[in-house]
Amino acid sequence: MGVGDTRPVTRAIVFDFNGTLSDDEPILCEIFVELFAGHGRPLSAQEYFDHLAGHSDPEIVYRWLGRDHPDVDAVIEERVRRYRAAVSDGSSIGPAAREAVRYAAERVPLAIVSGAARAEIDPVVEAAGLSGLFRTIVSADDVVHGKPDPEGYLQALAARPESRRRRRRGCVCSRARAPSSRRGSRPPTS
Repeated sequence: MGVGDTRPVTRAIVFDFNGTLSDDEPILCEIFVELFAGHGRPLSAQEYFDHLAGHSDPEIVYRWLGRDHPDVDAVIEERVRRYRAAVSDGSSIGPAAREAVRYAAERVPLAIVSGAARAEIDPVVEAAGLSGLFRTIVSADDVVHGKPDPEGYLQALAARPESRRRRRRGCVCSRARAPSSRRGSRPPTS
């Protein structure tokens, strides 16, 4: 940067996990479609992406099957089991994302803030060969209030709410969804 240049300097990058760093929303969609059909409440891919994607497992199950459904815990446990099997090889983090993470890690501290459980994030990051590149990972297990509440981001940046404005300058948060590499898994956009 030249003299007098007032552009902010990036001091950290915070990644979302599901659907951003890990191209796994189509996997999650397929799992929920199958699970809900088995519980007598069919779900289309379009309905999943329009109404449920991005929410926590309990919220998804409550919204679709109802809070009083007798098998909420069993549905969530089965979703977790199927998800872990589907992403255990780390391939949901594609080559371009891996390269971008490695490049960025040489320059600034990296973090992940996710609504996913830590037990689901760590194995994927490790299988993708990215362990140790993230200074911190904040999962659903680490916060009281999930996204869109800023608690996870503030925790990742070690910032207090009263210092949020000062601290957020120079931090890039990556939350855009990764393009799907799985044909037919995502609903068409219109």
